[in-house]
Amino acid sequence: MPLTEWRASAADSPRNQPDRPPALVTGASGMIGGEVAAQLAAAGHRVRCLLRPSSGPPATGHRNIEVQRADLTDRAALAAALRDVQLVFHVAGYLHSGAPFSAGEDYAPYRAANVELTERMLAASASAGVRRFVFASTTGVYRPGAASPIGEDSPLAPMSAYGRSKVEAEGLVREYGARGLGFTIVRPSATYGPGDRHFLPVALAMARMRYVPLVDGGRHLVDFGFVSDVARLMVQAAAAPAAAGATYNAASGQPQPLRSLFEVHAQITGEPASPILSVPAGLCRALGPLLQVAVRLFAPGMSAMVTRDALDYLSRDVSYDMSRAYDDFGFRPEIDFRAGLALVLAAGGLANSGPRPAS
Repeated sequence: MPLTEWRASAADSPRNQPDRPPALVTGASGMIGGEVAAQLAAAGHRVRCLLRPSSGPPATGHRNIEVQRADLTDRAALAAALRDVQLVFHVAGYLHSGAPFSAGEDYAPYRAANVELTERMLAASASAGVRRFVFASTTGVYRPGAASPIGEDSPLAPMSAYGRSKVEAEGLVREYGARGLGFTIVRPSATYGPGDRHFLPVALAMARMRYVPLVDGGRHLVDFGFVSDVARLMVQAAAAPAAAGATYNAASGQPQPLRSLFEVHAQITGEPASPILSVPAGLCRALGPLLQVAVRLFAPGMSAMVTRDALDYLSRDVSYDMSRAYDDFGFRPEIDFRAGLALVLAAGGLANSGPRPAS
């Protein structure tokens, strides 16, 4: 089923503003930002995508989208890009596949892309009289080990530099909100879809291994969101009066055992499923340094999955409470993993993984 059919639900939502105010999207060369821009355009908004000069094109083929390139450190250029804009979706940031599980990384690139750029966008949006500033944060802001399902009021104590940068940026969003800027914060979980650079490339590489080693046999629950659902939540929240000043998780609403991802892949593709090798969590942690060396040698794209923090994450059930979005504006995720993976495979691919600067 084409992704455009799922975008229709955002366009047809009765909760959307009838006047379809002009919107600006940052990070539209990436998967989530591109889908936000596409859904807005499909719903009849005039959409401007703000990109760095070196960024690729928006990750959408919708023709009713204006592309404006600017130095994102130039406050005058940001002010010009925001002229006549009423909605801002700030999705741009720095991220790579191992970022949520990399506790010891240098904070500087995350602060520059995820905090300082956010502050400039907030200042420019406030000056431009923007009606609603929607900020894409992450579920990586929560305390490791928090009991699932994790709600939006759970303690913020991220393990990674990436998560810390998003907590700092959220604080700035709330500061500007206290000064009068309308805002909504959305915290996507790990998100996949066509053009995915992070989650599915690793998962599909594992699916094609002779044996698939999984912590405790992959019995623990995981909660991954499909890109059209994540974007639809952001678009609908921007129009919902109850979402002003609120924070929302964006996940699947249907957590499942990690091993089921590989079983579903085999069912969809018809490829024989590789046997799952169950590795006890305690043994994984004990052998962590050796595992990291082996993975870097033989499967470098999967090295993020064997850090200490990643192994801890995979050793417990992790899911996110989605009830607030339903209570406030009737949002429910629509795409389960089987449907989402089928859409990705039908679309013909994934992007190459790698660090993503602000775009």
